[in-house]
Amino acid sequence: QAASLGEGGTRSSEAYAAYLAGRGALVRYDQKENLPSARQSLERAVALDPNYALAFCALAETYWRLSVRELDASLKQKAIAAARQAVTLLSLIHI
Repeated sequence: QAASLGEGGTRSSEAYAAYLAGRGALVRYDQKENLPSARQSLERAVALDPNYALAFCALAETYWRLSVRELDASLKQKAIAAARQAVTLLSLIHI
């Protein structure tokens, strides 16, 4: 079940499904095709619900792992931006 909005979750079933697909691929990041798949699914999740903090957390990890694999500094910047967005969204919940 999706985490409640108060826990950084979503009410969008489509965003949740995309998040689950992305997390599933991310768990198996050692398989070459999984990180691009995770990226695609998680980018879709945050596009469907731009307030989905948990999806931003997973997207940050995905960008980071891709940046290490591909030695791409722009992906590190995307990882930092996604992590900051997740922190911002989570901090709004707990105000």
